Amino acid sequence: MKSQILIALLFLTGASFGQTGYFGAKNIISLNYIGAPSFATTSNISSYVNEDVYHIRGGHKFQSPSYRIEYDRILNDKFSIGLGYTFSSVRVRTSSYSYINDFGGFENKEIDNIKLFNHSINLNFKVARGGGVNPVGKYWGAEVVLGRAGYRQNKLIDNFNPPGMNSLLINGFIGRTFAITNSLFFSLEGRLNVLGFTSNGRYIGFNLYALAEDYAFDILDLGIPFTGAQEIYSEDNGQDRINTRHLSRAIFEYNYIAFKVGVHYAL
Repeated sequence: MKSQILIALLFLTGASFGQTGYFGAKNIISLNYIGAPSFATTSNISSYVNEDVYHIRGGHKFQSPSYRIEYDRILNDKFSIGLGYTFSSVRVRTSSYSYINDFGGFENKEIDNIKLFNHSINLNFKVARGGGVNPVGKYWGAEVVLGRAGYRQNKLIDNFNPPGMNSLLINGFIGRTFAITNSLFFSLEGRLNVLGFTSNGRYIGFNLYALAEDYAFDILDLGIPFTGAQEIYSEDNGQDRINTRHLSRAIFEYNYIAFKVGVHYAL
């Protein structure tokens, strides 16, 4: 009888170690906050009467935030794949708007920062490392992100209507997940944009060129990176390419280097 009990215990113990993932977890739903460090200045309307009578307040922006909901499927103790949706209210660091007035003259006025609504989907894979067992412990991985950004109407600009911006990003990441309970987890993650492109038919953006244009040139000149003085032009000025380049650079800024904080629940 004792031998039968011992055999049964050994069988159950072996079955428990054979489960996929941490305590047999296979399906993970998560909510995530992604923050990218920012060196940008900001321009916001502090008082408004009409498009000719208003006041702009300047400030500083320390993070470029994005929000993601994600589903991960654990394949085994080491590998998992995931699908997610991310939303960002992208701030384009505009400080002025150039346009042609009703009399054919060229004018420039101060405006608040333009914003884009950026929606994206991502497909990722994760690999547990350092003795971790999915989804708990250390991991590394990569993702492909497909995005679409649309212009959010600015009440200080009546004839600026660029087309939407498409983006393709490849990001790498490394992080660690901590178990709170058998089904609730918390993660910290560092992220890097390895390769990225944007396009809307008027301009094709490349992440490395945009990074150099935004930061490297200022640093090489022994200056502090300052990218808050971008000028936006009306369609009448035929400066669509400059406008879309600024929109492209704003999207990249949310992905150059970032950190992610996530809360995960195992189903």
